Amino acid sequence: MKILYHSRTFATGGGRVHIDEIVKNLKKLGNEVTLIEPVSGGASSKKASFLSNLKKILPSFISELLEILYSFKAYKDLNSKGKFDFIYERHALFNLAGMWYAKKKKIPFILEVNSPLCFERSKYNGLFYKRIAKKLEMKVFNSANAIICVSEELKKILINYGVSKNKINVMHN
Repeated sequence: MKILYHSRTFATGGGRVHIDEIVKNLKKLGNEVTLIEPVSGGASSKKASFLSNLKKILPSFISELLEILYSFKAYKDLNSKGKFDFIYERHALFNLAGMWYAKKKKIPFILEVNSPLCFERSKYNGLFYKRIAKKLEMKVFNSANAIICVSEELKKILINYGVSKNKINVMHN
């Protein structure tokens, strides 16, 4: 299969290891995987470090707006890569590109959810556009053909959010 893997994270540390392992194992199964992400190279990337640090010092209303705007750039990038059997996307708050792409191309949209991001960011980092974030997160969850999450507890959280339990699969890290 031809798989388009999309991640909006800067992918350093554990996130980088996770992404690399998923891609490696999909390829090991004989699939062709194209990885789209804002910055490649993970922790070794100076650009990723710079952008991570910049995000920390920007006011949340600006950094969140930039996250929303990134969806348009990512959507353009996704559309430039050819034809795929499905898109596998690592969930990121305010990220709509994979959902849009799958709908346009009429292909399955598989969403990997590693945490309840709207809830976590609201509680621990502050979230300026909380109502918009929650609405967009639910739209992405409900648009996914399948959701892969990392624990039974996270599955329960997603079900409590209103996501159909029939589309949620648990794949432990």
